[in-house]
Amino acid sequence: MMRYLLLLAVGMIAMSIAACGGAVPTPVIVEVTKIVEVQVPGETKIIEVPGETKIVEVPGETKIVEVEVEVPAAVPTNTLDDQIAALTCDVKKVGPVTRCMNFHSDYWPLMKLKLDELHKEALAEEGGNAVNWSYSGPSQGRHDDFARYYPGMNVTGQSLQYGVTAAVLIADATGQPYSDDAGSSTILWKPIDDAGLVDRDWDWTQYGVPKEFLAVDAPYMFYRGEGGFLTWYNTSLTSGAEVPDDPRDFVDSKWDGRIVSSMRFLPYAFGQLAFRIGEEEAVALLEQLLDQGLLISNDAANLVASGEKAVMWPGGDSSLIPQVVEGIVGVKSYYGAGVYPFYQGIMKKAVNPKGIALYQLFRAFSPDYYEEQLAKPGKVIDRAWFGVPRFPELHLGNQAILAGMEKGHYHFETLGATETITKVQARVTEIILSR
Repeated sequence: MMRYLLLLAVGMIAMSIAACGGAVPTPVIVEVTKIVEVQVPGETKIIEVPGETKIVEVPGETKIVEVEVEVPAAVPTNTLDDQIAALTCDVKKVGPVTRCMNFHSDYWPLMKLKLDELHKEALAEEGGNAVNWSYSGPSQGRHDDFARYYPGMNVTGQSLQYGVTAAVLIADATGQPYSDDAGSSTILWKPIDDAGLVDRDWDWTQYGVPKEFLAVDAPYMFYRGEGGFLTWYNTSLTSGAEVPDDPRDFVDSKWDGRIVSSMRFLPYAFGQLAFRIGEEEAVALLEQLLDQGLLISNDAANLVASGEKAVMWPGGDSSLIPQVVEGIVGVKSYYGAGVYPFYQGIMKKAVNPKGIALYQLFRAFSPDYYEEQLAKPGKVIDRAWFGVPRFPELHLGNQAILAGMEKGHYHFETLGATETITKVQARVTEIILSR
């Protein structure tokens, strides 16, 4: 209730009567009504002020007239954007990673509504298209799943593996079309960002992505997934207790000729190890292991699964998952490994920014999609970001990495590590090729 006070001065005029000659004259009083309109929010009040035909200032009394006006209270809008902005992450720290334990209950329902809006916009404004050049590219299965959840959407692209960076840079330099998005591990997208091709004004939180999932060194990108290196071993030839937690303990005669790795994993893994134990110590460890008979093979996983070699180190995070399920192979983390996050951003020159944003958000966060993949026999699900609860644990490689993070085995690969990793990768590759 708001009150408005109006002060009105009302003059009360006294007339003097004089005795005159034996007769008393009759006073002449003319009364008029002066109309004053006072505007107040919501209604108009009419106040009558008695006065004279001419304005005469005379002493009088002051009256206070109190007017009450009902003013409706502001109605809160509480839009979808307001609800998203009000979300708060239920934080759980696991090693270097921040998890939002209420993601499925609080964030996803609102994000799903936002993606429905994004779907309509992508169809209306971009024809439902999206282009993705990446390490693995959009498989036919992912394309079909995406189009089933979001009818009319069509994601195309290329699987370029480690050539994706050069392909994008060349396409941009020659004026050719290329991917709508940039992502994957640091060593693949960082040169693209350095060239000024990534949109640094893109805001993922508008779609419900927790701010805790934004890249700490590139907040215009979010963490879509991750990778990490592990030790895989044949359970008939050795045990998890016998396999060292620290790879430096492989420098022992009992491991002579029993370890295998591949060029796909070894240079990068040693670059990460160097970030933890130092470049020179990492390079010296490689030399010692090669002297002990460390085998470099493109068939490393099969050599361990068949029992020809006891250990694959370093190995990827999905190398032998079916064999782990069968009990043929075991897996464990090791000290000095790095978690390398898969970043996700949008290109400045993206032709279909909304379409590609929809594709990557769906792929990264949809629990409905993950549940569906789990129901397929033998399906190895995509690696969900560690910040999301439950789904990372369903990937056996990620289970081992999470356990290793609890032990302090892993460090988090940020842009600051890229220079060291790249430098050591080159040295390791040169050493191996010279043997």
